[in-house]
Amino acid sequence: MSTYTSFIKLTTISADDMNNNFNHCFAGDWLPLSGATLTTDTTETLDMGSQTDAWNTLYCNNLNIDGEITKAFNLIAEVTLSATASAIEFDGLNGDKDEVYLIVGRIKATTGMATVSLFINEDSNTSNYGRQYLTAQSSAASAFRDTSFNGMSMTYIDGGLTTTSKNAFFSVVLYSKAGNERLGIVESQYRSEGTFVGDTTLIGVIWNNTASTVTTLKFSGSASFEADTNIQIWAKTTTITARSITITET
Repeated sequence: MSTYTSFIKLTTISADDMNNNFNHCFAGDWLPLSGATLTTDTTETLDMGSQTDAWNTLYCNNLNIDGEITKAFNLIAEVTLSATASAIEFDGLNGDKDEVYLIVGRIKATTGMATVSLFINEDSNTSNYGRQYLTAQSSAASAFRDTSFNGMSMTYIDGGLTTTSKNAFFSVVLYSKAGNERLGIVESQYRSEGTFVGDTTLIGVIWNNTASTVTTLKFSGSASFEADTNIQIWAKTTTITARSITITET
């Protein structure tokens, strides 16, 4: 491992120590030191690395960013229930700014719920949603199309399972920007317990509203969500902003 010279305020060093000993910072770039923090007299003027010469790994205890993070899905909201709830609603969103959402959910319930659905902007009009199913069960596959459901299908909870708590999992990538119909692809698994996986489903979903900005995403079913249900909202956004979460109790 290479040994580098530490430069300390009010300490004299040899000029030889200034030669090629900054590779741990970046190829000769100096990091200004003021007190106990890395800083500069003028804010937002220094870069760490460049577009052609990037740093490899950044180790830090806390990372406080005032600005933008690009080229990544960022976790903007998450809830894990500590008690039962009839619905989980995320509000304060801006689908035009975020453009694409990645939604991941683990659903628990004590009774069969039939379909667990997503309602955009609390819209439950059956004429506004459509879906195309492809389901695999054991060695059989089936498909159907439906344009009369009142929301976007995410997954199922099957009341026929022998376990007390029923489990299901889904993930969906949803295009959210106004000016286009909102399209999504849902991957789901349900009727699963132990090492048995019942059904695996791929669902194409659509919301025909092209004008309204997506501001709320509400998840509900025909029975209550149980404690430990978890839903995460990730956004392909360049700016991380605080989002609020509303949980509708039973």
